[in-house]
Amino acid sequence: MEGEKTKKRCISFGKCNSKYCYLIVGVILINLLTLVILFSSLIYFIKNNIIYSNLINLLSYSFLISLGESFMIIPDLILTKSISSKKEELSIDKNSHNPITYIFNEYSVDFSLKEKVYLILAAFLKLFLELFFISYQYFIEKDYNFIKTLTYSFQFELIFLFLLSKKMYNIQFYKHQYFSIIILTISGFINFTVKYMEISIGNFFLFLFIHLFYSFLKSMITVYIKGLMEYKYISPYKACYIFGMINLIIVTIIYLIVSFVPCDNVLCQVEYNGQHYLGNILGIINISGLFILLFLIIKAILLVFNYIIIHDFSVCHSFLLIQFSQILENSSMVGLNLDNDNLKFFIILIFFCINIFFILLFLEIVEINICKISYNSKKNIQKRALIDKELSVSDYEDNNDDEEIEEDN
Repeated sequence: MEGEKTKKRCISFGKCNSKYCYLIVGVILINLLTLVILFSSLIYFIKNNIIYSNLINLLSYSFLISLGESFMIIPDLILTKSISSKKEELSIDKNSHNPITYIFNEYSVDFSLKEKVYLILAAFLKLFLELFFISYQYFIEKDYNFIKTLTYSFQFELIFLFLLSKKMYNIQFYKHQYFSIIILTISGFINFTVKYMEISIGNFFLFLFIHLFYSFLKSMITVYIKGLMEYKYISPYKACYIFGMINLIIVTIIYLIVSFVPCDNVLCQVEYNGQHYLGNILGIINISGLFILLFLIIKAILLVFNYIIIHDFSVCHSFLLIQFSQILENSSMVGLNLDNDNLKFFIILIFFCINIFFILLFLEIVEINICKISYNSKKNIQKRALIDKELSVSDYEDNNDDEEIEEDN
């Protein structure tokens, strides 16, 4: 009936790009494959009494992850040959003053000296984070768990990606997005508290600072790589392997040197031929090392998926990937009987579901039609613009009719 107002539901669905959905499904399937590889490798290590600290240590992790990322040159070469090169036409807004333009001064494949310096610094920062990833678990948390070492995740990357993308790209966010990021940040702190509720107060704040520090630096790398792809036409595959190759050269040189220098201190945990080393490259040239390399190649593929998403959409669209990496850690610990605290896992799982909902709200895939929370979503803005356009056309026609009547009179 005319004049009858249709009631809006409290929760409705917005628009979701089909390519984004396919990428997320791919990420979920790869995470499941990751669990299978972890489970298989753990069984192999147990059967053969392998000490995994000889395989995953300060240098071997950085070496193998850089090697895995370097392999992404293969799909990049295949795509380069199969797809004809096209010049992208981009309209450059000369009046924009985004801070990112101070890093990349022009839309060009050529790198200036300043940009080369930034690239090398970013590669060193990424290498530092990889070394820090293992060092934190081995020497600060002092947890030598095989599964946790490979699947460990830091908690606060979401908030820093949000803040840095807003600062560097001058992106305008709305009420539903601020509301979502506040809930996600609170949830992150609760998850962190649940995870470390049994440690001392001093260590709790130490770990909290480290998580914030690491998450901030990793978010900076992500935002920088987004700039590389947007301003320098770097493909997601190249963004992966270019850092992998730079770091692989550095780590390989160091690795070869320390492989022939035995040592005897807390850092030297690698045992080979009855002696201890900071790292020994010969200790990973076996089937066990292939298991770890295969896992890290899968991790590099996930990284490429992440880069594709931030290239085609935004850095904030990588929120879902971060959540999946965090639940992967907890599910692998419980699924492989490495964490018997089922209550803790249940609480983390509840907050995982809450986080997924608010990430979907942030990305406008889900809308909350209460208190005008989603009032400024893209879908609602377009709907209001269409209504305004129809009203303006109607007013224009009414004015023309009035003018015609006046002329007739």
